[in-house]
Amino acid sequence: MFDHVRPPLQSIWSVSLPFPWCSNTFKKHVESFLALFMVFEHDRTCLMPPIYTTHPKKRQYNVIGMCGMLCYQYAIAIFVPFTSHGRTWTNAVYSLHKIDRNRIMVKSTQKPRVHRPMLWRMEGGSGVRHAKSERIHPNCTPECPGHFGLNDCKWGLQVTSWQGVTYLPMTQEEIGNAGSTSLDMVMDEDESMNMDVDNGDGQSSHGFQQASAEAGPSMLSNRLSSPMTRSTGPSPRQSRLTTPIISRSASVNRDDWYPIEESETRSFNILYVPDPSRAVSRREAESDLAWATREITFRQFDAIKDLTGFVYKQRENKTGVKVRVTEWLWFILQMDDYDKGEAFKIDFMPWDTFRDIVLNPKADPTAWNGLASKDGIIGGIDYSIDYRSDQNAYGLDKGRLARYEVNIKALAFLTQLWPPIEQIRSAGKKWPTTCHLRMIAQLKGNYSPFTSQLEDGADIQEDTVLKRSNSDCGKHIILPSAASKYRTWNHLRSCINDDEIWMAQEYVETLGTIGEWRAFVIGGRIMSVVHTHKRSDGMWTGVQTESFLKTEEIKELIEHAPKPINAAELRKNIVNPQSGTILVRDDGKSQFRNFVLDTWRDLVLRETRLGGAKSSLAVFCRMDIGLKFLPEGPPQYFVNEVERSPTTSLWFSCNPSNTMGTMADTFAMVFRQWIKDIRNPYVL
Repeated sequence: MFDHVRPPLQSIWSVSLPFPWCSNTFKKHVESFLALFMVFEHDRTCLMPPIYTTHPKKRQYNVIGMCGMLCYQYAIAIFVPFTSHGRTWTNAVYSLHKIDRNRIMVKSTQKPRVHRPMLWRMEGGSGVRHAKSERIHPNCTPECPGHFGLNDCKWGLQVTSWQGVTYLPMTQEEIGNAGSTSLDMVMDEDESMNMDVDNGDGQSSHGFQQASAEAGPSMLSNRLSSPMTRSTGPSPRQSRLTTPIISRSASVNRDDWYPIEESETRSFNILYVPDPSRAVSRREAESDLAWATREITFRQFDAIKDLTGFVYKQRENKTGVKVRVTEWLWFILQMDDYDKGEAFKIDFMPWDTFRDIVLNPKADPTAWNGLASKDGIIGGIDYSIDYRSDQNAYGLDKGRLARYEVNIKALAFLTQLWPPIEQIRSAGKKWPTTCHLRMIAQLKGNYSPFTSQLEDGADIQEDTVLKRSNSDCGKHIILPSAASKYRTWNHLRSCINDDEIWMAQEYVETLGTIGEWRAFVIGGRIMSVVHTHKRSDGMWTGVQTESFLKTEEIKELIEHAPKPINAAELRKNIVNPQSGTILVRDDGKSQFRNFVLDTWRDLVLRETRLGGAKSSLAVFCRMDIGLKFLPEGPPQYFVNEVERSPTTSLWFSCNPSNTMGTMADTFAMVFRQWIKDIRNPYVL
């Protein structure tokens, strides 16, 4: 089919060199160079020299020698715009590019040593971009199989001739790199998926319903969006970043070398998937500390009313609906209203629907593409909690969990998950964070409870608290006062899965008698502090904290307190003190805040250095702060735990008169900046 563009090779290769003193090898190289030159002069259509191929066993120079290679490159730089297509040199004279199964087939007019077509490796959407690049096809004609891509598409748009294939399925090599052992975990190479993307007008064909006053069929999820307030900017895959010109002068300053690229200012489409581990019944919701009573608009209620177990309607009035709702669901609702509704478009999807799409993308390619087209997804499995037990809330046995994890990694290549999977996995192990905190405390001369990792069968100290990785809500935490049968290796082994571990931590009595301060840090600012303690009946209670004693005052308070010290009375005097001048109270508050933020900053930096990417703690975290009484000197604050996932309790119930709207809006602002920065390759 390509005969009409072939030059007369016989006449080309009949060239001889009048240099009898040259070796035959050198003659052959120069003849190759002349042949290539004559090919380019004879027919400069869309023919590119296949500078490289990906044949794994041909890593040698086959076409020309070192001298010929220099002449060849020099001539090409003058006469022919060319591009690189692989990794090793080939003996082909010129090539055509044939689109086949999302790859570029390089067909050589000269028979290669390997008697089969040479494949140019696909990486992500490289095959699509190649077919649409005018740089690679400078003078493309309708005879070229890749010609349609140039005529119908521009960079980053959908290739209609491929039935809308925008997000390519994983190759077998990529499946192997992801750890897959089953070929049906993701889409097969030989199958193309019809992929519909948001066309920018607020409507999409992948099953996401836009919330409005008009009635419509039930979809996979509901979108919080209003045509009157929403931006109709380009979809994520339609947005285009213009690559700036980077100065290469001898004296290059930082601003020249790292150009300032304007981040996207459009409305970002975010999907929120509530965590099923936090779903409760209506009766349980009335007393659950992770729930709050709020009044929302009718539009907001229509968007979330199908999220069973996360919102319960109480009553309606003229202005809206009063509901009992989970803290994080209300948090995300506030993101939709941030910046007059122009910052985000929020979609909501039940976990069961999200799980089924991820488990089997081939069953509903349209829904899979809907997930991939999002700018970000908040939710999915929370790897910091107990997600592998037989009674886990995610409905995944070991086999289905393995399939989910392979496919969610594939989805993570297409959209941004928050928190990032690997970061939340590391946080769930607890041991890395514990080591970071201990090192930070030692460098600053602060106290940190001694913690060690228990080896199987090792002695268990009686005065230690046993903690398991991936523990949640106080589960898998065994105090020294627990029955002896729970502090045996038979019991400990029965409570772990796969790579989970047990740790032994020094017991700090004040965590039980005085309690903890839960400090919420968003974007490096302390937004709220709640003091909590466990009552005698085993239930938790808390109070919003605005005032603090200095540690010197606490020491003096302990020294003058009647013996034996009453824990309840001591707690009452320490938490939210109502005496002392404003200067003294400011000193106490600064002492607490400085400890929290100094530790937070060092922890973010250590995790960032280790992972090479900004820690999710920079966006949101909760630091649980305890107080340790030392034999000498004033007591010291220490970090007992760090939480960072969307299952973290926000303790809104401790401040019923405050909607915590400022905290929610600040999270929306910081999260938007994080999305903008992570999508901008020029933000360092």
